[in-house]
Amino acid sequence: MQKQQALAEGHIDHFRMEKVFIAKDGNKIYGILDANLIKDAEGNPLHFLGTVTDITETKKLEKQMFLNEKMKAVGQLAGGIAHDFNNILSAVIGYADLSLYEISDENPVYDNLLHIKKAGDRAKNLIQQILLFSRGSGNNKKKRLSSFYNT
Repeated sequence: MQKQQALAEGHIDHFRMEKVFIAKDGNKIYGILDANLIKDAEGNPLHFLGTVTDITETKKLEKQMFLNEKMKAVGQLAGGIAHDFNNILSAVIGYADLSLYEISDENPVYDNLLHIKKAGDRAKNLIQQILLFSRGSGNNKKKRLSSFYNT
């Protein structure tokens, strides 16, 4: 309100502000309000001339761009974590495979190793889904993530 008061008192000739307007239907309309002071020949304030420029679409695009950047950052983070986890998981699966090869299927630990291997394979599939998401090609695969949790 300070700028509006300064304009009304003739201290400034112009001001600009971003403002949210509410339409009759309740929707928000974003606008830039430009207000100009019109003076007479002696420099006394006569009236104001105001214009409003609708920037609603620009605001929507800015919001969409922000969300896209946010999703890109989440994808990069997910990809980095998935890559690191995949390296660890490869060792777990590899050692489970080696152990399964070394022991008899009658050994009581054999079933535990099979479960470790099976869970590792499911986790590896889940990581592949995360990597697809992080590369932005999550729509290419229609598999549901929940399918990897079935035992």
